[in-house]
Amino acid sequence: MKGRLLLLVYIPTLLFLSTLGIHLIEYQLMDNEKYRYIWDCLYWTMVTISTVGFGDIHPIHTPGRIFTLFVIAGGVVGYSLVISLITSRFAQYHSRRERGLDSADISDHILICSDDPNWMTEILIQIRDFEDTEKIVLIAPFEEHPLLTTPFKNLIWISGDAYKMELLVKASAVKARIAYVYYRENSNTLMTVMQLETMSGGRIITLAQYIGEEYRKYFEDVGCDHAVDSYELYVPLMMQAYRSQGGPSWIKRIVYRRLGNTLHTRKLEPTLVGLTWMEYVIKLKSSRGIMPMAVVVDEVVMINPDADYELTLDDSILRLEPPPTRPMGDHDEDGVQLIGMDEIPIDG
Repeated sequence: MKGRLLLLVYIPTLLFLSTLGIHLIEYQLMDNEKYRYIWDCLYWTMVTISTVGFGDIHPIHTPGRIFTLFVIAGGVVGYSLVISLITSRFAQYHSRRERGLDSADISDHILICSDDPNWMTEILIQIRDFEDTEKIVLIAPFEEHPLLTTPFKNLIWISGDAYKMELLVKASAVKARIAYVYYRENSNTLMTVMQLETMSGGRIITLAQYIGEEYRKYFEDVGCDHAVDSYELYVPLMMQAYRSQGGPSWIKRIVYRRLGNTLHTRKLEPTLVGLTWMEYVIKLKSSRGIMPMAVVVDEVVMINPDADYELTLDDSILRLEPPPTRPMGDHDEDGVQLIGMDEIPIDG
C-alpha cells in the first residue's frame, strides 16, 4: 500500500516539476522558442522520462542539459518503483496462492474438504474423467498444498478447516454444486456438512464419509445427501475376496494399497489347529510376513475375531500375503545382508 501511494505521488510530481523546470530554464531564461508552450514541455518530459529520446525537441543550453540529466535520473527511479511494485504484487499473489490464503471467485464448482491427502487424491482420480479440474476447490488444514507431489498440485486450494464459516465463504461454498467431505474426526465431518447445508439452504449436494454406525443418524439429521460408513464397504469386499479366491485387483487396491501384496483365503493348516487367533497372527506375521485379517466359517466372515478365539480345522483364513521375492519374516535371518556395510546391524 505504501509503495503504491508513493508511486501515485512521485510520478505526477516528477511530471509537473520537469515540465515547469524545462519551461523556465529553456524559454524564460534562455529564450528557446521550442519550449514556449507548456504542452511542448510536457511532451519533452514524457519522451525524456521514458528514455525514448526522439530528439525533435532538446535543450541547447548548458543549464537545460544539466536539468535534463536530473529528469532522466528521476525517470529511472520512477521505472524502478513501478517494476518493484509489480514484482512485489506478483510475488505476494503467488505466495498467498501457495499458502492457500486466496479466495476462490468461482461458481458451480466442486468442493473437496478433508485432512487426508490420500483420500482427496482418490476422489480426484475417480472424478477427473467427467469433471473439469479447474472447477474443483480443495479445503485442507495444511501449511502447503496438500497434493504438491501429485498431478493435482495446481488445483485451487484454501488452507484451513472447512467447518469454519469464513473458510467456506472464501471457497464460495454457497455457489458450489457438490461437496465431498471426510475428516479423520467424525465430528469435523459432521460440522462441515452442517455448515454447507445451512449456507446453501440444502441446495449443495453433500457426500460424506465417516466411521461408526452410531453417526449415521447425525448425518441424516443435518441433511447430508449421501453418507457412507467405510467399514460397511470393507465387509462386502472381504466377502467378495473370499468367494473369488483373491478378488479382482480393484478390491485388493482398496483394502491394501501397497502394490505386490495379494489377498487370499486359505484353509487352516492342520498343524495350526488349536491356536488362538492372537497366537496364529503372531506366528504367521513373524515367520512368514503374512497378515491374517479374518476367519471364514460357512461363508460367514469374522473380521479380526477375539484374541482368544480358538481355530478349528473347518476354519478358512482371509489374509494378506507378500510377494514371494520379498523377505517373509521379521527376524535377523530374514534380513538381506548389505555388502561392504557389515558394521550396520540388521534388526529384521
